[in-house]
Amino acid sequence: TNYKVFSIPKNLIPNKIPTPERWEKFDENCDRAKILLNDNTLDRILSFSKTKIIRSRYSDSTIHRVKYSLDNSDYTIDEHDDACRFTVIVYLKKSSEIKDEFWVGKNKITENLWSTNENIYNCLIFWGNSPHHGKIYGSGKREILCFFSD
Repeated sequence: TNYKVFSIPKNLIPNKIPTPERWEKFDENCDRAKILLNDNTLDRILSFSKTKIIRSRYSDSTIHRVKYSLDNSDYTIDEHDDACRFTVIVYLKKSSEIKDEFWVGKNKITENLWSTNENIYNCLIFWGNSPHHGKIYGSGKREILCFFSD
């Protein structure tokens, strides 16, 4: 497969994730914003992935903070690719009423993407500019960080 689910200690992500100057309204249920984190944050996350993927010293990375707010409606993340060498999604928090499904290529992720351990976040890494899509069900809030790296 061209993806892997893994865990990181919560302290790799700052307690106070930067609040963006401006949120972009992606659609009525999703807001996203580009944020900046310490440049070694992605390298530290990758060290826990147990993959051979490393960030090129000269590569650019973009980080998006993404917030979903759902009111008992199904939400579809349309199939797309990220036009980058690899993507890391850090699953920060979600309401217990929210359920979701995610696919990388034709493979449905069967591992739990949301940690129940208060000291860790679960992450998903996929590479090779893989197409991916998802579905979110229920009512409540959901927040992730997406790292896109060339």
